[in-house]
Amino acid sequence: MKLNKKAVADVTDPMFFGIVAVIWIVGLAVMWRFNSFGGEFTKIKIIFSIVSLPLIAGLAYIMGKNG
Repeated sequence: MKLNKKAVADVTDPMFFGIVAVIWIVGLAVMWRFNSFGGEFTKIKIIFSIVSLPLIAGLAYIMGKNG
């Protein structure tokens, strides 16, 4: 049993991009559902929409099971 395997995803696998897309869309749907602060909160939602995609992709890449 090897314990020194790296846990990174295979970016050539289409399932990787599908998982990232589903997590990102669910996160956006939950975030855009909140309308508590009106117009000022919209800028934060747009910024989070852009910034969250690379964060989610990075986490999915690191937590992948391709060793």
